[in-house]
Amino acid sequence: MKKTILIFTLVFILTLLVGAILFNYVITGEIIDTAPDREFDYQWTKAICDGNKCRDYNVTCKDGKVLDMVPITGEVIFDENWIDPREINDSLCER
Repeated sequence: MKKTILIFTLVFILTLLVGAILFNYVITGEIIDTAPDREFDYQWTKAICDGNKCRDYNVTCKDGKVLDMVPITGEVIFDENWIDPREINDSLCER
């Protein structure tokens, strides 16, 4: 009886994992990548900082150029001695 419950539980968990992987594959990017009439190449978020003040933006790109930048958060203000630890990359549409 315990073996049957254990096997059923393992099959159920395995089914959930396979389903989640397939569902994630179907909804993440495939529709956008195969759409022939899309207005943009890709979108992504980027935190843009000026000194110790930063704001996240949704950046929309096509052919390596910015089509649109929409702020998605309010401004975050760090300590005055804060230094941005990221590598500086001024290109907003470089993958």
